Amino acid sequence: MKKTIFTMTLAAFLVLGCLTTKTALPEQDDAVLIQDSQPSVQKQVLAILPFHGGGPGVGETVASLFMHQPALLAAFKVVTRSSADLAVILAEHHLQLTGQTDSDTIADLGHILDADYVLSGSISSLGDKNILIATIVNVNTYEQVAGSYYTYNNLGEAPDFLPLLSKNMVNTVSQRGVAMRETLSTVPFTHHSRINPNDALSLTEILAIELINTGRYAILPRTSTIQAARREQGFRMEEGEIRALGQAANANLVLSGNIGSLGDANVFIAQILRVADGTVVIGSNRNYGVIAEGINLMPEIAILLTEPDAAVAQARIEERRHNEKIRLEEEKRAQEAAAAEARRAQETAAALERREREAENRKVQQAVAAAERKKRKETASARRKTRWEETIDDAYRTELEFFAVYYATDGDNSGLSLGSFISGAYWSPFPFANIGIEPGVNAIAKGSFFSLEGITNLTWYFNVSPSVGVVFPLGEAARIFANAVFDFNFWNLPGKCLILNWTNASGKFSIGITPGFNTGISLGRERTFNIKYHFSGYQEKIIHGIGIGFGKRY
Repeated sequence: MKKTIFTMTLAAFLVLGCLTTKTALPEQDDAVLIQDSQPSVQKQVLAILPFHGGGPGVGETVASLFMHQPALLAAFKVVTRSSADLAVILAEHHLQLTGQTDSDTIADLGHILDADYVLSGSISSLGDKNILIATIVNVNTYEQVAGSYYTYNNLGEAPDFLPLLSKNMVNTVSQRGVAMRETLSTVPFTHHSRINPNDALSLTEILAIELINTGRYAILPRTSTIQAARREQGFRMEEGEIRALGQAANANLVLSGNIGSLGDANVFIAQILRVADGTVVIGSNRNYGVIAEGINLMPEIAILLTEPDAAVAQARIEERRHNEKIRLEEEKRAQEAAAAEARRAQETAAALERREREAENRKVQQAVAAAERKKRKETASARRKTRWEETIDDAYRTELEFFAVYYATDGDNSGLSLGSFISGAYWSPFPFANIGIEPGVNAIAKGSFFSLEGITNLTWYFNVSPSVGVVFPLGEAARIFANAVFDFNFWNLPGKCLILNWTNASGKFSIGITPGFNTGISLGRERTFNIKYHFSGYQEKIIHGIGIGFGKRY
């Protein structure tokens, strides 16, 4: 079975030699070509083609990002073509670009574009991994001189990892030197029906890139030509034909592989065959769980295919695994640090936003509080104004008192003062002012007014008392007042008034004036009830009087 597979693979490669007349060229000194510090050395041209896959417009975007990479600009004179331009060129020259590495077509395009090198690649997936693969092909030798690949979560990360891919490829080109190497052509891995053909092509490209990095072979990835040869030959070639075709082939060796299963195990198998006699130069295999594990297994297979000493190969693999472990740990720490920094930035942004929001809320609250204070002040002021206006409206005592009675005493004498029909008239010419007049009929008794003896000593007199004073409302239904009073008294006996006394010749009638003061409260909105206190003097004594009255406001 193995012999049949090897024979078919070798036959496919040998037909390659018959389908092309290009001859292998010695390795060119790429290191000289990228020395940007020597202005006398003209940079060679690197044409960048749109990448295959990724969705509409994505391949051109990736090519544009590569065009601006400092490492490439320092090493080459970079040119690029859009998908539309390439479509016209391909149609004019009857070419077809599959998107995977096809050095025949890519090199032909490079010649048409007057380029020395062509950078192309693909955007695809390998199992559950997303992967971007980039390669550089020498237009003159059809050799893939460099390549690099990167697995990513989101293609939006491309601006971050494309500089690394560019630097890796430029470093690979610069380190190749001029030494002659055996030419090794690669063909896509064969695979069982459960494997996606694009996954097989991607693994072939990854293994080719890893073999380039070893510096052992000159890689010629002529995939489309070999596939055409396989179809023409129907995968059947005699060994003699293989040797005859091998003499015309460009490559000394061919790399073939198989992605298959063995019982319950899945296995990657790769071997290098010598074209001249179809013998296996070296081979290797690795078991895998899922197809995406091939990304990590291809570098190990490349080591096993280029290092004949098994112990040394295993040591290199262990070293690589150790370095890969360290790299992954560092990458994990970097990701954790970046995530922590992002969280801190997010928390800082959130805290800043929270502080700004709190400050804004405080401003709003302060503005609301200030507005409320202003409103309260305005309301209070309006209320005060309203109350004051109401007070002013009520600060009037325009009233007629229809009946009033006083009880007065000076300690030795007591008496009553009565008012009937109109016992008082009051008027406010302006707020808080009050003028009035109180007429009255008074009876004075010696001693207790209510004793029999007091009744027998009863004396009558009349008075008219003008007043002037102030009034202050306690609401709509209550007012307090205070007045200065001048009592004009008409006595039936000699007067004893304090300011003026006049008695007729018979001594039975007198007139006098006595100053006094009264104060009190008037209750009621329309009909009033007045409580009053009055004091004045006569016969060198102070008379205190307490009275009540009834009236009406106008």
